[in-house]
Amino acid sequence: MAGPPAYLDTSEAAVHLDQQSRAFVWEEENEEWEWNGRAPDKGETYTTQGRWIKAIGADEISKQQAAYSIQGVDESIPVAPVLKRQQGGMKRKQEAQPASGPTKKTRPNTAVYVSDLPLDADREEIAQVFARYGVLLEDDQGEPRVKLYHDSQTGAFKGEALVVYFKPESVELAIQLLDDSYLRAAKGVTSGPQMHVERAEFRAEPSAEGEAAQAKPRTLTETEKKSIQRRMSRMHNKINDWDSGSEEERAGPSAQARTVILKKMFTLAELDQDPTMLLDLKQDVREECELLGTVTNVVLWDKEPEGVMTGAILRGGASPLFLPMAAPSSGAL
Repeated sequence: MAGPPAYLDTSEAAVHLDQQSRAFVWEEENEEWEWNGRAPDKGETYTTQGRWIKAIGADEISKQQAAYSIQGVDESIPVAPVLKRQQGGMKRKQEAQPASGPTKKTRPNTAVYVSDLPLDADREEIAQVFARYGVLLEDDQGEPRVKLYHDSQTGAFKGEALVVYFKPESVELAIQLLDDSYLRAAKGVTSGPQMHVERAEFRAEPSAEGEAAQAKPRTLTETEKKSIQRRMSRMHNKINDWDSGSEEERAGPSAQARTVILKKMFTLAELDQDPTMLLDLKQDVREECELLGTVTNVVLWDKEPEGVMTGAILRGGASPLFLPMAAPSSGAL
């Protein structure tokens, strides 16, 4: 077998055009050559601008792999760097693919859940106390968003309420300064139940047919849009007034409340060695802070390396805000 000639002649019986590769192929005795070069011009069948290259079959490839194979190595598995690159590429593609369906924009939580309230408390009293720590969200009638929970059978107030702020930052402030305190501490009432203030948690209740998850938001009317705009404008104006006013000018029965911040009261190592030290420190700080006024809350921040403690105090008259104090670990105000 001499093989194909040094030219391409498409009129010869051994030559045909492969429809898949669109290349001219010479077949002879179960062997194939592929033309690598310029194809004949239109209307022509002959060209010498190229050469024939023998096509390697699957059997010859297998023989060559067997000749150069290494015992114990599976050549069908890519080497580690190639495999890592392939897996990284697949991961990037998956991350780049958009999630199925529209993504919902989560709203910030601006509500606190309050329990252990006095059973004779009302919405106005609760709103006045919590308004001290941020602007409360209002409804269309200008009333603060405070929801009282009542017993389903008797209708009596359960001592639980939901208070909604306008800004999420007010939630953390209210929790820090009102949790484990008395609702009427500003009036000198430091007996009875102590409030428990926590971040409100909401759970969606889907309908029987699961339509709630796929329900589209209702289109607001022009009247509703204007009402919302007026309410938001009113809220922003209140925030400006709340921020710019002095402490005494702010509304609420606890307008004389102050927070004392103490640093270097302890070390984390000391707390680890003696956990009971926490109770002693809180008692010492409470006794010293009572020199300034009624103490509503003392917090020891046991994860702060600076040894921070805070005390919420209701000042009486022109009492000084700071006082000298001898702390176990050279505490400083």
